[in-house]
Amino acid sequence: WIPVYQQIAVERDELVRRCAEREEEWNERQKDWERERTELLAQLEQLRISRDSALPTPEEPRAARMSEPSPYQELMSEREDPDAHAPPESTTLPDMSDGETSEPRTPAATPMREPMVVIRRLPANGSYTTSARVGPT
Repeated sequence: WIPVYQQIAVERDELVRRCAEREEEWNERQKDWERERTELLAQLEQLRISRDSALPTPEEPRAARMSEPSPYQELMSEREDPDAHAPPESTTLPDMSDGETSEPRTPAATPMREPMVVIRRLPANGSYTTSARVGPT
């Protein structure tokens, strides 16, 4: 049983050594991460300071900051109030049904696209053929 115990002790010592190495590697990684975090926080703070110095002061009135609204701002102000262009709720819609027929109305058919000619080459004898195909213009 002594050789077995010695083998167990050798394996235990090897595991303890590996554990110590892994712990040392982990501590080095944490130190690197902390260093990187500190650098990034410093950069972030510098960027915030430069951003804040470029922004107008809160005391400055909005009208002084903006000469006239941009088309984008006008569009967004129109979108803010969707009920502004909606018809009043009390308005009734006109009756569009035909009294003559009981069939449901269908939408009008879309016009056909212009035909497009496609030329295809046949690999066997090198001749060309044409075919009509409907496609976008």
